[in-house]
Amino acid sequence: MITWFAGLFYVPRLFIYHIEASNRRKEEAQILIPQLKIMSRRLWYFITWPSAILALLFAVWLLVLMPSWLVQGWMHLKLTFVFLLILYHLKTHQIFLKLQKDVITYSSLFMRIWNEGATLLLFAIVFLVISSFVGPSPPVKITISALASASFNASKICCLSVFCWYLDANWVSASDCLDALVVLVLILEIRPRTSNNVCTVVFICIHSISGLNFRHAS
Repeated sequence: MITWFAGLFYVPRLFIYHIEASNRRKEEAQILIPQLKIMSRRLWYFITWPSAILALLFAVWLLVLMPSWLVQGWMHLKLTFVFLLILYHLKTHQIFLKLQKDVITYSSLFMRIWNEGATLLLFAIVFLVISSFVGPSPPVKITISALASASFNASKICCLSVFCWYLDANWVSASDCLDALVVLVLILEIRPRTSNNVCTVVFICIHSISGLNFRHAS
């Protein structure tokens, strides 16, 4: 599951670079786009798809070994989130196939928002499983609270995306502005015992580092 989500986190990021590279000068685009296609193809077919298939097979095996879970409410909700995750994966695959053919139907802003979908599903699934074994509160109540908090953080990221889109300049990309502002805002909002915000900061920092490394490499 970890490698599946790792692929879902990073592949849309490569889509963003691909879309933004198409708006660069022709000489730069001819160098960047083929390389991004190779990176996306290897990550998608060699890591993400195999990980997704293995995760689903092991999930079915686990349910066969623990059939009592199928009558519990938290498992029904978890399977709903897993179904949404599969739909998210298939839609990402559709976008992947179009970009491999240089068919760009979405903006980089849309892909930044789309990239947070896997984060929300990860929060929902993981918190649901953990809360089903600990705490006096019902798992569904805890998960809804965690999902609402994650959605709030995602909405802040979306708002900053729109803001940075207007600030975009030739020498400072909206991607750089977004990463810097999101990290700054979330760090300022951290309070003791708010592991949710800490996890979000770590996640965005990973996005920022990967993005900066790519841009420096290019």
